[in-house]
Amino acid sequence: MLNLPTDTPGWPHTLVLTPGHASDMTGADLLLPGMPKTRYLIADKGYDAEVWRHLMGS
Repeated sequence: MLNLPTDTPGWPHTLVLTPGHASDMTGADLLLPGMPKTRYLIADKGYDAEVWRHLMGS
């Protein structure tokens, strides 16, 4: 699975590859520590867990 956060214009920030059968939360675990502060976040429903919404919102 390809996990690729981008900046506003769409330039990649970080690339994380995980096995295709891995949960989206595995990618989030690897990406969140290195993500820059952001005002907006667009993600699919795989990242829709209360703990992640709280961490990404703070």
